[in-house]
Formats: sequence, C-alpha cells, structure tokens
Amino acid sequence: MLRSVRPINLQHKHIVAGMAPTSLYSLQLYEQSGFTNEAGAAIHVVPNAVGLLQRLGVHVEEKGAVLLEQIRALKQSGELLSTTDNVKAAGRWQNKWFLTHRAHLHKHLKEVATSADGKGRPVQVHTSSKIVNTDPHTGTVVLQDGTQVHGDLIVGADGVRSATRAAVTEKEFLPFKSNHSAMRFLITKDSALADPVTRDWATPNGSMDMWYGPNDLKIVLYPCVNNTLFNFVCIHPAALSGTSDDYNESGSKDKLLEIYRDFEPRVLHLLDKADANTLKVYPLFDMDTLPIFVNDRLALIGDAAHPFTPHLAQGGAMAIEDAVSLAITLPLGTTPDEVPERLELYNQARYGRATTVQNNSRLVGTGELKCTFPPFLEHSMSGANHRL
Repeated sequence: MLRSVRPINLQHKHIVAGMAPTSLYSLQLYEQSGFTNEAGAAIHVVPNAVGLLQRLGVHVEEKGAVLLEQIRALKQSGELLSTTDNVKAAGRWQNKWFLTHRAHLHKHLKEVATSADGKGRPVQVHTSSKIVNTDPHTGTVVLQDGTQVHGDLIVGADGVRSATRAAVTEKEFLPFKSNHSAMRFLITKDSALADPVTRDWATPNGSMDMWYGPNDLKIVLYPCVNNTLFNFVCIHPAALSGTSDDYNESGSKDKLLEIYRDFEPRVLHLLDKADANTLKVYPLFDMDTLPIFVNDRLALIGDAAHPFTPHLAQGGAMAIEDAVSLAITLPLGTTPDEVPERLELYNQARYGRATTVQNNSRLVGTGELKCTFPPFLEHSMSGANHRL
C-alpha cells in the first residue's frame, strides 16, 4: 500500500513503487544521468506550482528563489509597452510567483524526497540507470545493463525523449524541433550595475523584462539566486543559429550579437556580457498530443506525457501538478490490484487540463493566441488547487 508521497524532480526519471500490505512502500527512482550537471539555468515557479510545493514542505524562497515583483514588456527599441505589478496581481492566484535557479530547485526536491524526516520511507535514488524497456502489464523495467526491476507502479518522468512513452500508446510519438531555438546564459547583476548604460535598468529587484522584435525575435530576462544573477532566454527562428538536438550545444556569442543587433543599446550591452564558454543554444521541442497518459500499471508525468514549449512558463508546473494528482489518486490503503483503475482516474483528472495548457503555449509561441501578459496565464494558474 502507498503510505505517503514525497516530491521528486521530474526530468529523465523512472519511478518504480512497490506497495506492501504493511502500509509501507518502497519507492525507487532510476535516474539516467549521473547528476553531474543540470540542463538549463533558471526556471519559473509559478503560483499554481508554489501552492502544491508548499503542501509538500518545499519552500523555494528558502533556497534563493526570487519573488517576481514586476513584468516589463518592451519593443526592441526600448519603448516601454507595459508594466505589471505582480505583487498586486498575485492576489488573483492565491500564491506568489518565484524565479529560481534550476539546479537549486532540483537539489531542494531531492533533499526532501530522500530525507528520513516525514512520513514513509525515503526515496532511493539510482543514478546512471538508463531504462531501455518497460512492461506496463507486469510492472517491469529493464535497465541498460540488463537488470530487471519489478514493481506495482511505474511512473515515467523521463522527459521529452521519454523511453517509457512507447509503452503507453500503440502509435510512436516522437518529439520534433519547432521553428524556434533559444540561446541561454547567466550574467551577474553586479556586472549590469557596474555598466552606466544598464545601471538604472538593472536596479529594481524581482523584475522580469521581455523585449519583442520583428521576425519572431524575443528576449526574456529575469533574476534568480537572491537577485544576484540574471537569466537570459533569447528566442529566435531556428535557422538563424542552426541548432542540433543537444540541450548542451555551445552557442556562439558572435551569432548572438548578430541576431539581436537591431535591439536597443541596453540589450546589446547586456548580451555582450555573456560568457562565451557557458552560452548554450538549444531547439524548442514539441510533440503531437498523446491520446492518453496511462497504460495498466504505467503513468506518464511531465514532459514524458506533454512536452511544453516555454511560452507560458508552465512546463515545470504541469509536471508538479501531475505528480500531486497521481499521489491523490493513490491514497493510503491502495492495493496493487487497484493501481490500474486508479491510474485511469489520474488520466481523467489531468488529461484535459494538461493538454489545454500545452496547446495554449503553442498558440502563444506562434502568435495565434494574442493576449496581454500576464492575464493570458489566468487559465494556467487559476483553479489548480481546487481541482487536485
């Protein structure tokens, strides 16, 4: 039987759970990487995710997350289009909106999941354990070294290139590169404050700024790590940078400056501060919508179920909602025989919401959905707590 739920990070993981009649459970997490590095730089922890994480004892502000206080939208020329006071707007969403370093959030989730404190047994993490085959009917996964692991429940949380996805649907669903790519990097806030061109702009804390240019050019900048670092996401047509399929592909600083050469001087000064050795460029992936998220004893969550484009900042939040919904459908007292039926309930609870927000993110990225920011996030951020 499943006794309790602990938060986990939702990338490249497979979770195998055994439910014992003693009301205890064994939760084994198989991570294909060696935890040597974390892809990406920073991530939004939006209000619908914040409320759920707090219930699990994860308070991101304790690990350097920055409160989002305002959002500024600008033309590439620097003309201010709008300023949104997010402190006031947060009243609509019940919870605050934070910006955090991805690696810090990952570490925090891992600490809570593997801690001996709290209910239930700590999660056991197995690194460098790539799964190559999944049998949803017997609850079996096969590792790359040939080891077989059996459980009453399998959770595929293995990201956009999921290996477990193939065990859910008869048709093969593969991710594909969208028409856009992103260059990503961090700079110190001190470097922006030391530059007279950017000093006044960089002074406010907790500000996310978005510059919009022609031909699908966009720059998103926001702080993290106690307002000491600025995270940049520079979205552009993929043909301009010629990205590969690798999330860790090194980017060209010269190419970055060339692509955004017509943006205002403040932006060019900021981009010029990028460290050429850490600048990354990667494609934005999408995938056809799955018809279902479960099969017998296997459930998909996060990008394994519904890969997200970044235009609504909801990818991580939807994965967290998935995990909590799954926990609620597998309460104390659930027997192994009940797992398949319970997973059907999980699918009913999550499929409509997750795929709707997923599609809205696509539409915002293509310009088919044109709404002001942040009101267009209302559908994504509201209602999560009372639906789960």
